[in-house]
Amino acid sequence: MIRLFFIGLLMMFLTQACIEPTFRTIWSKPGGQQSDFVRDKADCEMDVVHNTTPGLNEEGKINLCLQNKGWRRYEEPIR
Repeated sequence: MIRLFFIGLLMMFLTQACIEPTFRTIWSKPGGQQSDFVRDKADCEMDVVHNTTPGLNEEGKINLCLQNKGWRRYEEPIR
C-alpha cells in the first residue's frame, strides 16, 4: 500500500515537471528601456540586504523595490 502511494506521488511529480509554463513575467515602465530595467534591478538586488520589510523573501523585496522605482509587473501568455 505504501509502495503504491509513493509510485502515485512520483507520477504526480513527473507529470508536473513536463508541464510548460503558460505565462511569463514582463516588467514595464513608461519610457523605460531594457538597460534601465537591468540597472534598476541590479540596484534593488544590492539594496535587498538593507531592506528589513517583514514578511517578504528576497524576491519579494526586489519586486517591491522595482515597483517603487516605477516598474509594473505583468503576466503575459506564452503562445
